[in-house]
Amino acid sequence: MKTSPHPIEITCSRDFLDWLAEEQISLAFTTYQTNRLFLLGRKPNGDLSTFERLFDRPMGLYARSDRLYVGCRYQVWQLDNTLPPGETHDGYDALYVPRRSFTTGDIDIHDVRQDKDGRLIFVNTLYSCLATLSERYSFAPLWQPPFISKLAPEDRCHLNGLAIDAEGLPRYATAVSRSDVFSGWRKRREAGGILIDIQNDEILLDTLSMPHSPRLHDGKLWLLNAGSGDLGYVDQEKAEFVPVAFCPGFARGLVFHKHYAIVGLSKPRRVKAFEGLSLDDKLAAKDVDALCGLVVIDTRTGNVAHWVEVEGIVSELYDVAVLPGVKQPMALGFKSDEISRYVAIDYPDAAPVFQQLKATPNAHTTPIDFIGMQSAGISTSPSAPNPQPPTAKRPATSPYRFQLSFDMSLSSVLSEYSRLTFPPLNEQVRGRIFFEPLLAAVARLGDEIVGLALAEVSQDRQGASLFSCYVDAPHRRKGIAVQLLASLSHGLKQNGLKYLDLVYSTDWPSASIVEHILKKYHWAPSRTTLYQYKTNSATISAAPWLYDEHANLPSGYTLFEWRNLTPEDRATIQNKQADTGWYPPNLGPFQADDHLAFNGMGLRYQGEVVGWMVTLQSAPDTVQYSSFFVSSEHRRQQVSIPLLAAVINRQIESDLPYYIWQVSADNDVMLAFVRRYLMIYLTKQTERRISRKIL
Repeated sequence: MKTSPHPIEITCSRDFLDWLAEEQISLAFTTYQTNRLFLLGRKPNGDLSTFERLFDRPMGLYARSDRLYVGCRYQVWQLDNTLPPGETHDGYDALYVPRRSFTTGDIDIHDVRQDKDGRLIFVNTLYSCLATLSERYSFAPLWQPPFISKLAPEDRCHLNGLAIDAEGLPRYATAVSRSDVFSGWRKRREAGGILIDIQNDEILLDTLSMPHSPRLHDGKLWLLNAGSGDLGYVDQEKAEFVPVAFCPGFARGLVFHKHYAIVGLSKPRRVKAFEGLSLDDKLAAKDVDALCGLVVIDTRTGNVAHWVEVEGIVSELYDVAVLPGVKQPMALGFKSDEISRYVAIDYPDAAPVFQQLKATPNAHTTPIDFIGMQSAGISTSPSAPNPQPPTAKRPATSPYRFQLSFDMSLSSVLSEYSRLTFPPLNEQVRGRIFFEPLLAAVARLGDEIVGLALAEVSQDRQGASLFSCYVDAPHRRKGIAVQLLASLSHGLKQNGLKYLDLVYSTDWPSASIVEHILKKYHWAPSRTTLYQYKTNSATISAAPWLYDEHANLPSGYTLFEWRNLTPEDRATIQNKQADTGWYPPNLGPFQADDHLAFNGMGLRYQGEVVGWMVTLQSAPDTVQYSSFFVSSEHRRQQVSIPLLAAVINRQIESDLPYYIWQVSADNDVMLAFVRRYLMIYLTKQTERRISRKIL
């Protein structure tokens, strides 16, 4: 059964939901690739319940009956279930609310667990150690593998997995290698994986392939040998790994329920760090594509009892957890004012009281103030499940109704209205972060939605930008797009905003129609804001400057993988920018960290970061060259070409064939660079233009 259309589609096996009901459990899993925590349960009518919340790069996940811990980019979040047993909220029998967060810095937290004293212990992958939380500092180290000579932010062995024993003590850990130099594990992923006995500082196995998720269950030590796609256990007497079941994907994330193992699967990344694994050969031999999702394996037989497949923009999972005694879970997040309106009161000697507050005119958690919405007929009460905004003015003979919504979430658009977006929203979310809630104008014919316009409020709260407008083909050329824009403009003006921007690309098939509409309805003349250039590996590889002496760095300069940027470097860059405005804001290297591609590089001079070429993976086969910057005092040292050449050569060596460069129209330096070094190796050039309507 399916829960939502592309770009996020979840399908499960026929008996999976009955199994959840019989076992009285729900599941949670994380995907750092798209910044989501998912909760899976079963609705009273027997359908699959899915609930998602956005967190910044969630990875390690640990669940108790009443609590979730989620390790994120630079925080560990504690979410507590605020509903007493037997109570529900909007049909959900568990409501996980973020209650505490611990700031750790960007230390690449992987597995998260609790010891016998309730102390949170996590794998600090960047520093190659186990750690716990500290009241004053980023973390407190507890243990490091015996071969790690010092704590350094270098991800030396890719320590990733942690198993707690029956006494509640950290007992086993997994790592991709025993290397003791920065990123040394990347050369040992096929057969250098290790299992470590923490208490004895002993390496038990050293021929695994990218092992993850060690777990002790029913007297056996289990783990995922991700590089070969196997779930299995360790025969400690023979010092060998015993495969039990093949998992058709990169296996990462393991939890047990009775005699079932629930395994998270990802589609392998097509980059060097994940190439050459035996998993690829096994998938080819079995004539099957890698799965992104979950498999429920009966450990007695090794058979897959149930499965869940996740398709669309999600292709990688990290961790999975069982929520015992929960049928249909939900959680609160931070992307709207929802979390400010839910209050659970802990009365002495009584069950907690859960209240839902009304939105107030002084609420500052949404980009639109609620002033004037009631007079416009827009319901602001959260208790109204389907608020009906006012019908915009239209000709009396028109069969279409136009409605406004001021609280549309990005996830609801992706799951329910994705087909009604242009440019496709699932492509846009790969390249930037949206400011929610979104503003929407909807065109209806009867009960059918036939058109949708979407905008987001500017961060200065003075105006909005239209980023999608779509009308179903049978209803085009009837003035619906014009009426959608008019409805949106009217609603924005009613709420004190001053302008509406429309951004479009010259390569759209409808670009000429867009420009005709803008001119007819007195929008400002369009101006070019961005140039976009495209090419492919076969074309760009002919550029001689990728290989000749121009590709060599002068003395004192070094390159490093941008993914290995240290927290100290990040802080230095941010502080320098705050103090001096070091780089143009649109060339900032931290704007879309969750979509970083594998080939981004940084430039150091005598140890200090002085430049970067940050890239994003904007599609499964495409890398977007988003942020190219070299500090002004170093530009004359002939370092730009070596930096760019290193990044491009890394992509040429991969199997991602397509390239996109985006250059701001006011970036004269970069435009000149493109004309000199890239222009003859491009396959396409387009412009992004903007027009503004004063409201």
